[in-house]
Amino acid sequence: MLVAYLLLAAQAAALAPPPLPLPDYAHEETWAQARSRIVAFHRRRDVNRDGYVTQDELARYTAVLLKGAPVPESDAAHPLPPQPQAWFAAADTDHDGRISLAEAVAAAHRDFDLQDTNHDGVVTPAERMAFVMRIARAGKTPQGVSVIPAASRVPPVPVPWSPPAQAVWPGTIAPVRVTLGAGAASMGGSTALSVDLLATGDGVAVSPFLQATRGIAFDVRTTSGEPVTAAEPMQGSPPPPPLTTDQLTPVGRTTPFHVAIREKTRTIFPGPGLYRVSAVISLFDPGSTPARYARAVSAPVTIRVTQ
Repeated sequence: MLVAYLLLAAQAAALAPPPLPLPDYAHEETWAQARSRIVAFHRRRDVNRDGYVTQDELARYTAVLLKGAPVPESDAAHPLPPQPQAWFAAADTDHDGRISLAEAVAAAHRDFDLQDTNHDGVVTPAERMAFVMRIARAGKTPQGVSVIPAASRVPPVPVPWSPPAQAVWPGTIAPVRVTLGAGAASMGGSTALSVDLLATGDGVAVSPFLQATRGIAFDVRTTSGEPVTAAEPMQGSPPPPPLTTDQLTPVGRTTPFHVAIREKTRTIFPGPGLYRVSAVISLFDPGSTPARYARAVSAPVTIRVTQ
């Protein structure tokens, strides 16, 4: 069930900081710490204090997470989106329509064991991020629960996402202005892109490892605005180690932080044609309490992809 909280909160990161159940991405975690966190989360979601969490109670959590914005792929008959609903059913091992504390802890323990790949009783940030990337690439969890939105309920709204890059910034708004540059692109080769970041205030610094699948994603659409899917998935980069503040790279107001990107064209575009592309930057500050998230999007550029 922890996987559901991880990915649901990741989808909502641009709207609200994830609350209690999420692990501290910047530090390792033992099972005892993970268990304490899931127990506290279960108790806070158990609104009527009957020892169980229902779908309606979990839906209230989702609504708070989204700060009142509509919950994607949900309606009156389905208070939870399909993926959290499937995870809920998987955790509800006695099929009584509610999650007991014991069921929540058991589900979290299964997820912890899947993340702890070297079985040393500790999940590191690298193990946790690698686990999330495996799910993103496969499109489903190890238990077979799909993380791909169901088109049968509402039209899917793509939200380009990659694991957020570590950063610090002042204030609460997106801290940077993003400019995307593009070169030639052919389906048989690679595409050269560049992302430039300028700070909108003082005190902005980002991870020097910022790169595609490390905080940078691409929103690709036809010239009429229809979202498209790449011909093949982009391979994720290994997650970088947690950084101290002095290891982050300052971002100035006049001299841009420049990121050169070269990716296989098939991992960005579906085929030859004319496309509108925006760069989506996802950042998180693990040093704040709770951890803060921010997103910045560039203006779109037009790219012609040849065969």
